[in-house]
Amino acid sequence: MNTRKVENKNLLLDRISRELDSNEEAQYYTRVVIVRLALAGLPVEELATLSGKSVASINLWIRLFLESGSEGLELHQGKHPKLSLLLLKQIKYDLNCAPSAFGYSKSSWTGALLSEHIALMYTMKLHPRQCQRILAEHKEQAKRE
Repeated sequence: MNTRKVENKNLLLDRISRELDSNEEAQYYTRVVIVRLALAGLPVEELATLSGKSVASINLWIRLFLESGSEGLELHQGKHPKLSLLLLKQIKYDLNCAPSAFGYSKSSWTGALLSEHIALMYTMKLHPRQCQRILAEHKEQAKRE
């Protein structure tokens, strides 16, 4: 194998790694390429050395790909939200109305009341504290508008 002699090789490798880690799309395609090479037979340890990623990460990506296909390689940071964006938008739309519009006796929304409303209207359980966060976010957004 012909190896190219390059000055500042480690600096250049580091720069390329930073570029690949700089956005989600590049990270996704890095995972796709590494999994492809692993499935083609390259040893995971060698791929880890070449990519600067850990053996554990590469093994995880392979497992995720085998279980979920390419969707398993997409970035997921933190817990998945219980509420879809569409449902959250609907809840915030509901918050523009007084609770009495839905038959509640309270004059303003509280975390507990919103939690009850979501359970009744959308058959989903959210803790009152989470509902307080939604209320605070809604009020902050209303101030900005």
